[in-house]
Amino acid sequence: MNFFFNFNRRSIRSKLIQVIFSTSLLTALLTTIFFVGLDIYSLRYDMVRDLTGLARVIGINSTAPLEFLDPGAAAEVLASLGSKPHIRQAAIYDTRGNIFSRFSTSSRLAPPPAHLQALEQQAIFTSRHLELYVPITENKKKLGLVFIQADLGEFYDKLEGYGIMAGIILLLALIFAWFISLRLQQKISAPIISLAQSMALVRDTKDYSVRVRKQSDDELGGLVDGFNTMLDHIQRYDREAMAAKEMAEKANRAKSEFLAHMSHEIRTPMNGILGLAELLGDTPLDERQRQYVQTITHSGHRLLNIINDILDFSKIEAGRLELEKVDFSPRKVVTETVDMLSGQARRKGLEIDCRIDEAVPELVRGDPERLRQVLANLVGNAIKFTNRGKISVSLKRCADNAANRLYFRVSDTGIGIPAARQEKIFKPFAQADSHTNRFFGGTGLGLSIARQLVEIMGGEIGVESRENEGSSFWFTIPCETAAKAADGYPGSWPQPAQKADNRPIRARVLVVEDNPTNLLVACDMLKKLGCAVTAVEDGSQAVKACEKHEYDLVFMDCQMPEMDGYRATEKIREREKSNGRKPVPIIALTAHATLEIRERCLRTGMSDYLSKPFREKELRKILHRWFPAAPDSSPSPLTPERDRPARTGKPPTNNKPRFSHLDLKAAADFLGPHN
Repeated sequence: MNFFFNFNRRSIRSKLIQVIFSTSLLTALLTTIFFVGLDIYSLRYDMVRDLTGLARVIGINSTAPLEFLDPGAAAEVLASLGSKPHIRQAAIYDTRGNIFSRFSTSSRLAPPPAHLQALEQQAIFTSRHLELYVPITENKKKLGLVFIQADLGEFYDKLEGYGIMAGIILLLALIFAWFISLRLQQKISAPIISLAQSMALVRDTKDYSVRVRKQSDDELGGLVDGFNTMLDHIQRYDREAMAAKEMAEKANRAKSEFLAHMSHEIRTPMNGILGLAELLGDTPLDERQRQYVQTITHSGHRLLNIINDILDFSKIEAGRLELEKVDFSPRKVVTETVDMLSGQARRKGLEIDCRIDEAVPELVRGDPERLRQVLANLVGNAIKFTNRGKISVSLKRCADNAANRLYFRVSDTGIGIPAARQEKIFKPFAQADSHTNRFFGGTGLGLSIARQLVEIMGGEIGVESRENEGSSFWFTIPCETAAKAADGYPGSWPQPAQKADNRPIRARVLVVEDNPTNLLVACDMLKKLGCAVTAVEDGSQAVKACEKHEYDLVFMDCQMPEMDGYRATEKIREREKSNGRKPVPIIALTAHATLEIRERCLRTGMSDYLSKPFREKELRKILHRWFPAAPDSSPSPLTPERDRPARTGKPPTNNKPRFSHLDLKAAADFLGPHN
């Protein structure tokens, strides 16, 4: 890597010299290696061939001694090898692998062991010798084997001579290549260097009157002509651009002032219209008058949404939209957006659910309001274009975790979008077709703004849809981990260690939840854990249920129509106090995780807190903590063990809410922000 990095930083002159020289060096080196290898092969081949011929002659002459079992005659045949100085030793083996006769130039040399021999021809090169085995045959009958061991000294002498010669030739070739590279680079690099110097001069001085001298009529000459022509155009356009820039700056200032003025002038009367409509709705009205007020309010909000879309679009087009960089919970953004729009879905008879993967970080850094705006637009469109079925909102980490991105998806079972028109819907003032605009309304800016916001945040957005079957809009954004993520943010309450216990929990549980999807999830999880579950949809029904029946635990949603969870908890505590009944543990269920909401939960007498979305194991921990019969139960992190009601016997004498003695701010700080 360092070689290529340094090469890229070198001058064109050095690069040309290096390329030409390296090419010549590689060519000469490969050629030398090829011929040296060819010589080695030829030498080895010749040596094996000569030694094989000698072994065959010895084999022919040893036929009779082997047949007549005459080792002496065979020894005389082998003795003829003494005239060959490179022969170190030789031997004749019979068919059983035994040495029949042998020859050696030294008493210290011995032929290989008999058990290694085979009656087949074989040549073996070692670092110092060539060992050859040639069978002795007569009339295709194997009588024995000739073994000859030759010294490789002569072979290495010849190889050394070839190597010296090749080295000299290679050195001469490199000297010649270096000389040629120096000459050639001057012809190529000189015009390029001149052009580069002129470009640097234009870049540094902004002097577009500079021209480069043409030195040749080849491609480099054409490049110089093109550069000079480009400078002619730039010099002319530069004068025009300076004038246009001044006009554009004036127009941009005027546009910014207009946007600021329009935002103020439009929002001021809209605030009066919506504020008065809300106040009027609180006065005694008959049904027709109330309908008029509701129509005014609804139309005003629609108009305000259109105005906001136009202003946002104008800000984006003007490049004046700035993103926040704050720590926030993506889980909270999703759940709050779904909760905010769930009422619209219910009024149309639609089911809406929310799924958040456990791998999603609790706290990230970015712009939560712009993220909420994109998500609300997609969920709102899903509700608007869906007449029956369900809407699903999901959040997870992208599969390619190296990118460290969050993946949002909003799916519906609505009218769908034709494939040919799916790209069009992300353009400004565009909808799938004119019929869609007439039937459903809207400016066609929502998806365009969502796309531009996602791209400004560094993500991407897309759609998967089939006509009359539904649509799935998705988008991704970078997931920058917040600095506070390790400080006990949501999902990391300091709780006592508990042993894993999967036994059924036989508890009587009341679930109070107005969202059908959340109600279904909570009931099914509790039933799976072994609980007997009763479900009601609002606070007033919860109060009545607690009067008529006794429960081991109550899960209370905080935000509900008619009577919310706070008021319902207060009424339950009041009636427990007046009737002298043991306080039932009430667990808050809400997606709102602000400090104020936590303090309010404590003030109203709730016993514990479970944020949405929750998991089965979190439900089990809550049950173990508060249900007396649950095995291995542990005290709440909010309530000291000494202040918990007794498991059995009379109710506690202090009938005040169990958190009344605690400092609310300290308790909420202990919990930390939670989703």
